Amino acid sequence: MRSYERAFAFYLAHMGVVVAAVKRLGISPHTAAFDDVVADGMMIYVDYYRRYQDHISTVEEVKQFNQIAGFVVFRTLLRRREDLRKRQQADAERPIDPLAPTVVPSVEADVAVSAQMQAFVASLTPVERAVFSQLYDADATVTGAGKVLGLSPYKVRQIRQRLQAKYGASFGQPD
Repeated sequence: MRSYERAFAFYLAHMGVVVAAVKRLGISPHTAAFDDVVADGMMIYVDYYRRYQDHISTVEEVKQFNQIAGFVVFRTLLRRREDLRKRQQADAERPIDPLAPTVVPSVEADVAVSAQMQAFVASLTPVERAVFSQLYDADATVTGAGKVLGLSPYKVRQIRQRLQAKYGASFGQPD
């Protein structure tokens, strides 16, 4: 299993760490920004997992890793929010240049990622799409998703592993 897939699988088993960090920032699950900030937090968590040097095998080691990772996610998101606030403040103070380009370069990248995500979702079977929706859109647990969909937790885990593999293949994530 590639390191990205291992990291993503570990994240899926412990996504509550990121959700807790986002809530600690004061962002409510009922706000529009919540899902975007959780997605950013997921990327921070997965990246931190891939760079983490110590072996994680016991329950105590997992707990220790998640405490550190939760702090790293929280601090990184907090710093990004502060940087964004400073940029917005600086932009508000800067006079508008009517000749400046109107297209932000990151918009093109966002469109490309959005197209990739649409292709990824389109490649899923109906059952995979339902599991994906329960786990990521509804933020259900494996057991909760299984109850809603009439599947065993074991089957939901199998489907989640297939989703992770397809996701890694769709986005061409390196080891």
